[in-house]
Amino acid sequence: MVSNIEEPPVRNLKIFLAVVAATTVLAGFAWLGYALYGKFHRPAASPFSAIPGNTALIIQLNGAGNLLGELDRSNLVWRAMLQFPGIDRIRDELHYVDSAGKKNEEVSKIFREQNILVSVTLSGRNSFGALYLGILPGGDPEAGILDFIGRLSKGKAILTSSPYSTTQLHRLQWGSGREAFYFSVMKGVFMGSFHADLVKRAVDRLSLNTPMETSSGFRKVLASAGRKVDANIYVNYRFFSLVLSRITLDENLPDLLRFSNFADWSGLDLIIKKDELLFNGTTVASDSNQHFLALFSDQKPQVSDIAAIVPADAYYLTTYGWSDPARFCQRYRNRASRDETYTGEQGSVISIIDRYQLNVSEYYLPWIEREACIFFVRSAGTRDEGRYLAFHTADTALARGSLFALADTLGIRCDSITFKGQRIYRIPLPAFIPALFGEQFGKAGTGCFTFLGGSIVFASTPPMIETVIEAYRQGNTLANRREYTDFVSNLSDRFNLFTYYNTDKAIHALKSQLKEELTGQLGTLTDTLRKFESVAFQYSNTDGQFYSNILLRYDPNLGREGPLQWQAVLDTTVASQPVILTLPETGSNTVFTTDLAGNLYRISREGRIEWKLHIMGNILGKIEA
Repeated sequence: MVSNIEEPPVRNLKIFLAVVAATTVLAGFAWLGYALYGKFHRPAASPFSAIPGNTALIIQLNGAGNLLGELDRSNLVWRAMLQFPGIDRIRDELHYVDSAGKKNEEVSKIFREQNILVSVTLSGRNSFGALYLGILPGGDPEAGILDFIGRLSKGKAILTSSPYSTTQLHRLQWGSGREAFYFSVMKGVFMGSFHADLVKRAVDRLSLNTPMETSSGFRKVLASAGRKVDANIYVNYRFFSLVLSRITLDENLPDLLRFSNFADWSGLDLIIKKDELLFNGTTVASDSNQHFLALFSDQKPQVSDIAAIVPADAYYLTTYGWSDPARFCQRYRNRASRDETYTGEQGSVISIIDRYQLNVSEYYLPWIEREACIFFVRSAGTRDEGRYLAFHTADTALARGSLFALADTLGIRCDSITFKGQRIYRIPLPAFIPALFGEQFGKAGTGCFTFLGGSIVFASTPPMIETVIEAYRQGNTLANRREYTDFVSNLSDRFNLFTYYNTDKAIHALKSQLKEELTGQLGTLTDTLRKFESVAFQYSNTDGQFYSNILLRYDPNLGREGPLQWQAVLDTTVASQPVILTLPETGSNTVFTTDLAGNLYRISREGRIEWKLHIMGNILGKIEA
């Protein structure tokens, strides 16, 4: 008799084999799922990892589409800035992407919700270009962007591709008269620019895994950046000075070199108001032997009151606050001793110090206290400029005695005069102060001085000192100027370094520093520049890092006298008072005026420029019909 019942060992073996088979199948599906997930859902790299190292400026637009729309609708500063060369182009490029992206929901969502980086990076030897970066989510982001471009162009654009590194470099030519746009997609990061070399260098960054975040200075400012702000701005002082060198005169190169050594990186959060742009964040000066700002790393921020002696007409002001001036001086001199290059004036001062075996600091440091200030004043109605230097001091007798003793040691004659009861001392000492505190203190002469409001004020000549005394006596100072006090109320009341520009009063000084071709471009924008009422930069030490503020205020009504019947745009600023004359041939009124470029205009009563004539030299006598 044959039994159909299997023996227990055989049955257990089949069950075991079935379990093994099922487990193998499940493991295979799991492995396949994991592989597919890894292929189509690989986390994207950070766009910051693709930024080339020689980058001057990074702008992170948080929700770029929404931000641009809000700026265009409500921000007066942004509207004015769009008139300047370069800024308008970047805005137009971003708006083009925004409007084109609205035809594709996925692209539109990326532009609305994702962060877009605009990196101003060195392209070639001495020019800069914009590099655009962002994350492209999805399983195959490169195919998605190519499909989007194909549907958008509808055959009107030529798209070519060539291999580069482990990806493709795409070239998009939209029309024969327009620049080609280059882009690549790698590790989920989109990299695009009108400069092919910038895209290639961004790809190299990702391929070689050498992100800029490894820089200690950049890593620190990136970590402190705000996450719920309109935009984040990152400034690389070394390369940003190169950007400035492209637009300023060659004679400014020494100042730009000092600016490149001011700090390492600044990371700033942008806060947008209707008539203001406020940037705040941190600045890192990581090399105490190189960066000027690092000299304040062991100085406590100070409350400033020196604006009480600065005339209201001052267009430039830089204030230094320190808790230990002697320590700052010593650190600066240690740093300067490593620099073997000296100006002619510095070399002369060093020779005097060596010849007389002077310890110059003992004549200055005992009476210098918590604050120093450099300010420039332009006389009303002229381009004459006065440059001043001031130090806070509570011991005026010690200050006066020390300077007279130094003059006596050097055999320098001294005297004094009185102006409206105020003593002005004339002691033509060499430029010792820049040797103690830095070359920026050499921008003002120190041949004369007086004491005002707890400070000693230096200038080149007695008449310059008289200007400050008169303003102080009349209360016509920055501290009593409402526009200034309202402006600085947005900033911290304690700082180590503070710089203020009154743009309206500084416009001629600014234009005189720019290269001729740029001055021509900005000629028609002079009135717009004036309406950027004030700009300020502020740095405050916090355990070796510097809390930083930049404030830009715009006043569209600055200088407006009343409602306009008409307006006319000249090439540059009006140079002569407009004259209204009646033309004999027509009997109608016409306006004649000139501008700073030497042009004579005839303007109709409706505001239309009827003709423009370039004249050589100044007009002598009256303009007559």
